[in-house]
Amino acid sequence: MKTVANILNKKAFQCNMVEEGTNVMNALSLMNAADETFIVVTKNGSFAGIVTERDYAQKVILAGRSSHQTTVEEIMNCNLPTVCSSDSIEKCMMLMNAYRTRYLPVFDDFEFKNVITMKDLINLTLINKEYRDLLKYSSDKVF
Repeated sequence: MKTVANILNKKAFQCNMVEEGTNVMNALSLMNAADETFIVVTKNGSFAGIVTERDYAQKVILAGRSSHQTTVEEIMNCNLPTVCSSDSIEKCMMLMNAYRTRYLPVFDDFEFKNVITMKDLINLTLINKEYRDLLKYSSDKVF
């Protein structure tokens, strides 16, 4: 069974992070530069939450707020479910579906490790399917 560790082993720790107090415009600039759809918010160096493009759309644009005057802690999502590296991919999919999120923070022993995304889960699933298909094809073609 595939686990979160399988994703983390292939994924470099590349989370963009900003400290609470950062204005949303600066956070968006970092997200854009990294071609990411989320950014991790920290408080005194520890994980505090995540800001996503959806948070920005709903809590800033549609609310008529200023990106320069709104801070990330005002719009961050800090109530996401979390997983650990030993959790199964199936558990991650169920949590993402139940909580309607595309992002899961990963913690081991209360230490923040990374964020896995729906895209990570899809990529792992597709790679496994391609591998299984290749094995099936090669076993069917015994000479």
